[in-house]
Amino acid sequence: MTICNLLIAADGQTAVLSTCTEHIAEDGRVLERSKFWTIPHRGVVLGCRGSYSFHHVAAGLLRDISEPDLESFAYAARDALQSQEAMGVKRDCYRSMPAGLPDGTEVILVGYCEDRERCLAFALTSPHRNAGFEIEPISRDWRAPWPKDGAPVLSSYLPPDFDELDLADRVCLLAQVQVRAARWQQPWAPYGGKLLIAHVDRDGIRVERGCDLLPRARAPEVAAYCTGTIRAPRS
Repeated sequence: MTICNLLIAADGQTAVLSTCTEHIAEDGRVLERSKFWTIPHRGVVLGCRGSYSFHHVAAGLLRDISEPDLESFAYAARDALQSQEAMGVKRDCYRSMPAGLPDGTEVILVGYCEDRERCLAFALTSPHRNAGFEIEPISRDWRAPWPKDGAPVLSSYLPPDFDELDLADRVCLLAQVQVRAARWQQPWAPYGGKLLIAHVDRDGIRVERGCDLLPRARAPEVAAYCTGTIRAPRS
């Protein structure tokens, strides 16, 4: 899993989606990867959590969808991701991942809907490698990881004027809180590197670099985790 946050402005005219760039290869190397994909001709951004290999497949499938409006596009995306071919690829991708890692998948889809004259967003989620995808409209925000039982504690680390800040500043603050919490619970999780932010509005998509995130655990520990010498602590 990784960090993926989405915020939509109160007037619906702007949305930002952010992900971190850190990725752990199967041999334990810590690399940088982009974890969201754009579909420029649709004005759509896809943020992904789960198997990095499967995300490439998902992005390729969704680029070819021709539904005219954004809501229909989102539901067609759900159907494409749980097709027999896509589900087989998903299982294969997760089979090669280290034991102990979560095997759920989340695809966050956001774009500007001309018909409704506002940004729309949807969460396509699969709880484990063998499960299909459910679709859920996102009204204002999506924060992941942001466990429900820990939300009050995590929220207490945000400034009192958080809701009044610019959307890009808010996703940076969210990521910093998420990384600090993850370093304590899951020091090997890929929650570091740079924060990349995609801005979505009626004019299209703009991508910028946000803040740098906390460095991770030492490389030998990461390599040991990926090769199965040690296991991830359970949250």
